[in-house]
Amino acid sequence: MKISKADLHTLAEDAQVAFWEVLVKRYPEAKTGELSIDRTIHLHMAALEAIEEWVEQNVPPATKWEA
Repeated sequence: MKISKADLHTLAEDAQVAFWEVLVKRYPEAKTGELSIDRTIHLHMAALEAIEEWVEQNVPPATKWEA
């Protein structure tokens, strides 16, 4: 299945929110959430690529993801 750009970005945003929630829960002693802009961009791009590949490889063509 090919995912729309809007759905892809929504999924990536949701996934990254969940990612950071796990880190904050695991390391409550952290007082800031600093990450370099370069690493932030790489993380976002990796999420987009991984989600797009996963959907294309695993979601049947007749299935439509709905937010």
